[in-house]
Amino acid sequence: MEWTPATRQDVQEALRRDWTGADPVLQSRLGHYLVEPSPALLMRFGKEENAFIVARGARFVVFFDDVEEEFGIAEEVDGRLSGVSFCGDLMFALQELHRREGGERDLKP
Repeated sequence: MEWTPATRQDVQEALRRDWTGADPVLQSRLGHYLVEPSPALLMRFGKEENAFIVARGARFVVFFDDVEEEFGIAEEVDGRLSGVSFCGDLMFALQELHRREGGERDLKP
């Protein structure tokens, strides 16, 4: 099967897949970071590629990368991502966003 770039609908499906069944306590503590997916540019091997921002903190964002098919965290300036770190699934990325934004380390009561 030939690779095609992700659409906003593809990204929303990836979000639903990782969000559904996640720990309800984590959902309640991390859900406020989620935003409507919006396009961003990611530098890979000297070439700009498309990604989607799916969560936003004060300094960092969580994005979905359709090449790696995983979520990551980065800084975003004018729609360009830098300092990219891949996290895997959405909940790990949201927890890392929370940590980098200065949130408590232990999210469970």
